[in-house]
Amino acid sequence: MSHFNSIKELLNTMSRGNKLIAEMFEKRKTPSYRYDYAVELMENNEDVIKLLLSKNIIIQNGAYIELDNQFLNFFEDILGLFYSPVMMI
Repeated sequence: MSHFNSIKELLNTMSRGNKLIAEMFEKRKTPSYRYDYAVELMENNEDVIKLLLSKNIIIQNGAYIELDNQFLNFFEDILGLFYSPVMMI
């Protein structure tokens, strides 16, 4: 479960990690995203990665990380990626 004290804190955290979050979301269909790739993408700024981990935006499993399902589902829902409109007559 994510723990934020305000919407401002959530948005600031997402902003700090936007490069990694966007990259991981684009590659969400691949089975795993390596932690060392994330460090490289974030120009060796592990503090941001650790922040995202501490807030459960991303989760770590050994040498791999992934978006937490709560955030992944939110992004997919808000972007309408799995939305199937029903025709009403």
